[in-house]
Amino acid sequence: MRNLARRVEEVTGWKCVCLGYPSRSQPLQALAEGLVEEIKAAAGSSGRVFAVTHSMGGIVLRHIMGLKDQGGVKWLGSILLCPPNQGSAVARIMSQVWGVGTIFGFIYGRAGMELGQE
Repeated sequence: MRNLARRVEEVTGWKCVCLGYPSRSQPLQALAEGLVEEIKAAAGSSGRVFAVTHSMGGIVLRHIMGLKDQGGVKWLGSILLCPPNQGSAVARIMSQVWGVGTIFGFIYGRAGMELGQE
């Protein structure tokens, strides 16, 4: 994503910020609530944001959009690259296999386990 951000900045002159989130320790809703403050800080006084997400980031963005007043951000639009819209079949299967589910949960965390429930 950093290469994409760098190229978008070169072509458009827009400020790009790559945000990470602790998906191994928090559920999706908590990730959304935590990221919205970082997004507002990065947006500055205009408060305007165009989001580009990949995989779970798209699901987190949907949770942000579900917050009251969409988190107080002025969304210009978004592009979601490969979000697991119907959940993740891998997460669903792995979380149900005895012993493997514990390892999967350790590696992919609470948010990753949630993707197996959608």
